[in-house]
Amino acid sequence: MSKTHFGPRPMRSKHFPDGLPPHLLNQNSRDRLRAANRLYHFMQKLILSLPSTTVWTIENPLRSWLWQTSYFQQIQEQTKVLFFQFDMCMFGGKRLKRTGIATNCENLGSYAIQCDGLHEHAPYEFRDGQFDTALEAEYPRNFCEVLVRGVAEHLQKLHQWGPLDLAKRVKLARSAAVATNQQPKRMPQLVPEFQKVLQVRHVPRAVDIPLDSKRNTMQCHSFLCDNDEIFIPCQTRMLRRTPQKGCTSCGDSTVALDLLQANVTQSLGDGMTATEDKTDKDCNQCAGVRRVKCDKEIESDEIIFGRFWSPEFFLEQVALAGHPQHLMSGISDVMQVAVDANVHWSYHDIVIHRCKWFGKYLPMAAALKEKEAAILQDMPGPMRSIMSAKRIALLERILQDEGYPDVGLVQDLKRGFDLVGELPTAGGMLPAKLVPATMAVGELAPNAGRARAAMRTASASCGDPNLDEMLYQKTLDEVERGWLLGPLPWDSLEPNAVVSRRFALQQGEKLRPIDDYSMSSVNATVTVKDQATADNVDVICAMMLQIMTGLRSVGRSTELKARSFELAAAYRQLCVAPTSRAFSYICVYNPRKRANEVFSQVCLPFGSKAAVNAFIRCSRCIQWLACKCLLLPTTCYYDDFVVIATPQLQSSSESAMSLLFEMLGWAYDKEGPKADTFSEVVASLGVSISLAETIAGEIKVMNYSCTCSCCF
Repeated sequence: MSKTHFGPRPMRSKHFPDGLPPHLLNQNSRDRLRAANRLYHFMQKLILSLPSTTVWTIENPLRSWLWQTSYFQQIQEQTKVLFFQFDMCMFGGKRLKRTGIATNCENLGSYAIQCDGLHEHAPYEFRDGQFDTALEAEYPRNFCEVLVRGVAEHLQKLHQWGPLDLAKRVKLARSAAVATNQQPKRMPQLVPEFQKVLQVRHVPRAVDIPLDSKRNTMQCHSFLCDNDEIFIPCQTRMLRRTPQKGCTSCGDSTVALDLLQANVTQSLGDGMTATEDKTDKDCNQCAGVRRVKCDKEIESDEIIFGRFWSPEFFLEQVALAGHPQHLMSGISDVMQVAVDANVHWSYHDIVIHRCKWFGKYLPMAAALKEKEAAILQDMPGPMRSIMSAKRIALLERILQDEGYPDVGLVQDLKRGFDLVGELPTAGGMLPAKLVPATMAVGELAPNAGRARAAMRTASASCGDPNLDEMLYQKTLDEVERGWLLGPLPWDSLEPNAVVSRRFALQQGEKLRPIDDYSMSSVNATVTVKDQATADNVDVICAMMLQIMTGLRSVGRSTELKARSFELAAAYRQLCVAPTSRAFSYICVYNPRKRANEVFSQVCLPFGSKAAVNAFIRCSRCIQWLACKCLLLPTTCYYDDFVVIATPQLQSSSESAMSLLFEMLGWAYDKEGPKADTFSEVVASLGVSISLAETIAGEIKVMNYSCTCSCCF
C-alpha cells in the first residue's frame, strides 16, 4: 500500500493456504483464522449438499487464498465449478478491483468482463486510519443487476420457464393494451435472441475473425483452449471482443489468474459443446472449419459469441413462453389487491373491513385536531386558506400505519412544492426515469432583471379583445379565491424574480389559463427522477376484465357498475413552496388598462413541469389508499378516479370513496356536469365505457358523444 502502511498481517500463504502454522501467528490472528476456516467449512458442506438444480456463487478477490484452500478444493473435486473474473471498474466501480466468481451457473460467463484499460482508476490509499479497500467492499449497482440477470436467465433455461419479469419490464399502459387484446408498439423479447452464449478466452490478437455486416461469422471456427475444443459455427453473432493483455493501467489479468495456481478457470464453452455442434462441423455453407489455438502467453482477446436458435428449437421456446396476454394483467400490484378482494371476499366481509378502517381513523381525525391547527399555523398566510381543509397530520399517521412508500409526501404538503431544482422521488410509486435539468437554477438570476423589463413593456395581448377580457377576469377570480396574489407592483419583485407569461387556451366553451413556465426557462431547471404516469382507458378496461375473469372463475356473476370521481380545481388544492416564490410570478394582460400586470402563484400552476410531478404523487397516494386500504378497484388519471364495483357493493363503494376524499380534505365534484353516480355507463378521458353487457363478459368503449351501440 505504501512505505509506512502495509495492510493487515497475512495469515495464509502459497504453501499454507489453510493458514500459517500457529507459532507464526499471535492469538488474535489465530482466532480470526479459525473463524474464517469455520465459515469456509460451512460453505463447503452447504454447496456439496445442494441439489444440482440450485445455483450457487462464491465471490472473493481474484488473488484470494480461498481458491487454494482445502475447502474449495473439495468443492472443485466433487462438483462442476466454473470460474469467472469480473473487474468492478467495468461495472461502475471507481478503483480496479478484480473479483473472482466461482459458480455452477454457466450463464454468468457471458457477463464476465475484464478491464479494457480505456479509463482511469482511483488510487488505493490509507486515509483517516482506513484502507480504501473498504470503500470498494460494496457491489456496484450494475454488477448486482448483471449477477441477478445472469442467474435468472440460467434458471429460466434450466427449468424451461417462460419470461420471468415481462410484466415488470413493460409500462403499465402498454401492459394494459396487451391485456385488452391490442397490439402494442414495442414489446420485450419473449424468447432470448440466442440459444447459447459462448466465451472463448486467449484468442491471439492477430487472429482476424471474418464478419459480415451484421457481425455474424462468415466461417466455422474451432478454438482449442487448454485441451478443450470450442466449436463456433458460421453465422454465429460476435457480441464482444475485448483485450486480455496490454492494459497498461490495470496490469496483466492473465498473470493474475495464473497466480491462483488453481485449475478452476474454465470458459463458458468448456464441457458444454452441444450434440448438434458436432454435426455442424460438416458445414456446407462456408469454406470449411478454421482451427485456432488459444495462447495465454501472447497478446490475446476474450471473445463472446451468441449462437442463434435452430428454427425447431425457436418454435418450441415460443410455444413454451405463451401469449403475452396471458403474462400481463395490465394493472398495478396495488390495484390487483383490490381486484382479488372483490373477487374472493364476500360482500359482508368487504363492507365490515371498510367500516373497521374508517372506525379507526375517523376518531383519530378528531384527536389530531390540535396538531392539524399547529401545522396550519406554521404555514404562510396565503397557504393556510388553501390547505385549511387538508388533514395532513391524519394522512401522516395513516401512511405510517399502512407503510406507504412515498415517505416524503407529507413534508412536501406541509411546506409546499418546489417549482425548480431536483424534485423528490415518489419512493417507488412512480416508474424511475431520470430527466435532468438543461440549465442550473442559478442561471436564471443574471437575466431575470432584463427579462422582467421586457415582459413589463411588451404587449401580452393575444390580439382578441374578448379572450383578453375573459383571461383577465379568470385571473381576478383566482385572486378572489386566494389562488393568486396581485396585481403586484413590478418594482416590489425580488431581484432574482422570474416572470412567466399567462395565455388562454380555448377548449370548447371553456377557457383554460395556461402559465408558460417553459418560455421563462423555469421548467428547464427541473430535474425529475420519476415519470408522472397516469392510467389510461386501456388500464380501466384491463381492470374490468380482471374482475370479470376472476368472478367467472369462482362462479359469481360478472355484472359490474362504475362511476368517476373528479377532483375539483385539482392543482389549486396544493401550494407552491415559499422557497420557489421568486419563480412563481406570472404576467397577465389587463385589457382595461392596456398594461401588463404581475401576479404571484399561491397554488400549483397549470404549465409547470414540477407541478405535474407534485400532483401525480398526491393522486397516486389517494389511489393507493383506496385500493389497498378500502379494497376499492380504482384507476387514476391525474384528477380523475374511476371506481369499479359489483351491484351489491356499489353503495358501499360510493360511500367509502366519498368519505376518503372528505376525511383527507380533498374537494371533488359533487354537483354539475362532472358529478357522477354508479351506473352502467361511465364517462372518462373523453370516452364512454358501457358496462351494460358485463354480465355476458363484454365491455364497450364508445366515443363520448356516441349514442349508438357501436364500439371500437
